[in-house]
Amino acid sequence: MAENDKTTLEKYVNSQNITEFLDTTKLNEISQWVSDEYSVDLQSREDWEKEYYKGKKLALMVEEAKTFPFEGASNVKFPLIIQAVLNFSARAYPNLIKNRDVVKCKVIGEDPEGEKKARGIRIAEHMNYQLFDQIDDWEENTDKVLSCIALYGVYFKKTWFSFEKRINVSKAIDPIRVVINYHAKSLEDAPRITHVYTLLPNEIEERIRSGMFVKFDYESTKQEVDDEVNLDYPKDDRGYKRANNPNDLDSPVTFLEQHRWLDLDNDGYKEPYVVTMHHATKEIVRIVARFDIDGIKVNPDTNEIMKIEPVQYFTRFIFLQALDGGIYGMGFSKLLYHMNEIINTSVNQMFDASTDQITGGGFITQGVEVGKGHEGGRIYFKFGEYKMVKSKGDDLRKNILPRETAKPSLVHIKLLELMLKASEKLGSNIELLS
Repeated sequence: MAENDKTTLEKYVNSQNITEFLDTTKLNEISQWVSDEYSVDLQSREDWEKEYYKGKKLALMVEEAKTFPFEGASNVKFPLIIQAVLNFSARAYPNLIKNRDVVKCKVIGEDPEGEKKARGIRIAEHMNYQLFDQIDDWEENTDKVLSCIALYGVYFKKTWFSFEKRINVSKAIDPIRVVINYHAKSLEDAPRITHVYTLLPNEIEERIRSGMFVKFDYESTKQEVDDEVNLDYPKDDRGYKRANNPNDLDSPVTFLEQHRWLDLDNDGYKEPYVVTMHHATKEIVRIVARFDIDGIKVNPDTNEIMKIEPVQYFTRFIFLQALDGGIYGMGFSKLLYHMNEIINTSVNQMFDASTDQITGGGFITQGVEVGKGHEGGRIYFKFGEYKMVKSKGDDLRKNILPRETAKPSLVHIKLLELMLKASEKLGSNIELLS
């Protein structure tokens, strides 16, 4: 490896923000790559996004009004998916988090004096201390991961050393905010990973003053809401379901943190970096090295860099591997979605049939004076009350014809029972595999 190459890479590794070494033309070029390739990755996972939002909506049992087959028709959401998720989480958590003994070390090779074992015990104790005492919300984040991998099929944790807090930090991240090309085989093989996150104006100012971010204009654009990056809602809803209130002066600002490869030393080989871009202005606010000097592998014969090992900050937790090989896996929101919809439809049809049967209705001959204006209509009864009716006939029953209503079918009920049993069996079998 040439001396100037080594010096350049060492300079980048030790820098808090590499943008200070790059000119405006290069930064604009990087900004264009980040923006364009983020869009490429978003497009690759469009079908997965649709399934994500549909499954999430069904699992949350969002209340919606129905007008068919009549105004105010039943729209019950059967808690099939969320029940399967809770069952998995309730069993998985106590099996993984037992007391404070999460990290364990295994002795490999001979250890006659027990030195390896003793060292392993010390390391395990210290790491358990870091997880339970230094990282405030580690248990909460782990519980969240176990629930959400069962729902979505995948969840992520991002682990890094926080220079502000001077401790290791580990945060659970919703998969909708970790944008990876859907066809990537693993995190290691992915050409880039983009974490979409927000910061409050005061947090941005802290990063600028500490030198972590370059100084840039976020005040004039912080009220702008970009529909494309509003990942809290499906694509078709982003235009009017907005997370930010235009009147909120402290509304969050969106950034794209892209873990990618760039050739910044111009030797023809790309190095791993983390590029942070302010989404509204497309301005690069930070670039840091995603490798250590020890991770640089040099060919002893040619003295050229043959490989650089990147530091991986993301951990992917998979529930079940996707049948199409996608990076995001499969969860109950996909596996039980159609079954849940069938059960919802069946339950609502039976409720609507019962409502129709209870409320009744029918036909009254003109000779009977009853109801509003004596021309028919709704009649309200109190318990034990009788209404006076003027009738020209000798038998009131001959002048009133109730409308025929369909009763819930026994076959329908049996099919519903079959669907419920099949769903429960599928959920149990999946838990055994995961």
